[in-house]
Amino acid sequence: MILGVGTDIVDIHRVEEVLSRNTGRFPERILSLQELAYFKELRGLRQVEFMAGRFAVKEAMGKALGVGLAGLRPNQVAVTLGSAGLRASWLSKPGNCDYAQDVWHLSISHSQTSAVALAVWERRL
Repeated sequence: MILGVGTDIVDIHRVEEVLSRNTGRFPERILSLQELAYFKELRGLRQVEFMAGRFAVKEAMGKALGVGLAGLRPNQVAVTLGSAGLRASWLSKPGNCDYAQDVWHLSISHSQTSAVALAVWERRL
């Protein structure tokens, strides 16, 4: 059963501006430790695109949950790319719900100017 759907679009230039002003705090608030390690290996535009994509997908997840980004605790969910596509791994139980038992269908796409993400929250009965 589909419990929620969320989407978000992020202006890559705005993320670039935030990163140029404050390179530490913003990524640490949004990225899990695993994502942060990968982020630090990237350079230039690829680093900005990665940050914009992860921000967008976590915002989309928060919208699907109906709690927004603040209710999601974005650095407590790792979004990783595997052979079956993007996967969400919860590092701690958010709030009083066990989202880790649910299925998340995630997609991120980039253009030269934007990153867009879609999140579908599913609970298999």
